[in-house]
Amino acid sequence: MKRCTTGFRRANWIVLSLCVLAANASASFTGPALHIEATSTWGTASYDVSFEQLAYNPEKDSYSWNLGGPVEMTSQDGHVIGTLSGLSSFYQQDPIIGLGFAVQAGSSATHFTINSALLSFSTINPAEGQASSGVSVTDFDGDGASFTGTIGGNSYGAYYNGFLTNLFSSQIGSFAVGSNLTDVRNGAFGFAGMGSVSDMSATFDFVLSANDMASGTSRYEVRAVPEPASILALAIGALALRRRRK
Repeated sequence: MKRCTTGFRRANWIVLSLCVLAANASASFTGPALHIEATSTWGTASYDVSFEQLAYNPEKDSYSWNLGGPVEMTSQDGHVIGTLSGLSSFYQQDPIIGLGFAVQAGSSATHFTINSALLSFSTINPAEGQASSGVSVTDFDGDGASFTGTIGGNSYGAYYNGFLTNLFSSQIGSFAVGSNLTDVRNGAFGFAGMGSVSDMSATFDFVLSANDMASGTSRYEVRAVPEPASILALAIGALALRRRRK
């Protein structure tokens, strides 16, 4: 099992520029591919994933990463603040950001943050976005569990035009779980106008009760608002297909 101690594992922030051949545009990433912090009465510890660790898929023009094994996030004096049992990140230059996590709190309530990088791209105007997320919480020690979102009472946030700056959607509110039980919550925000957009980022930010476990996934996408002519062409195509089937 890997260990991550307070502050010392934080990687230098980098900018990685990449060409999107299909669109003749470019995208860049600022910061670690993932940055995780855990804070409790024992202190604060952090864990970073660099972009060099991500695997590139040329067919999807995407980058992804999955945690290979559990990581203990410990204080300077060796107390376990929290444990990372699963982590994943996904970046596609369409653009899309996906996050995944599975964590366990230490012996006291633990505040976790799981941050994406800032994904920048050629300005999309007008743009629209959609975001979805899901969280599962399990009581591990028989005394019930609590999951408290810290983004205005929610635990997932999708942002644009600045790193974790302008909130597009926040999802998954606070909830409690009974003794030895698991509860699952989901959130979704369909395509909605965003104006002019040039970058995006996402985070999970919550407090988890002592010894208990939580996991979650999310997907956040930004795209150009379809032109009226494109929408009309799609509608005509769908109508023609229906007539052929009849």
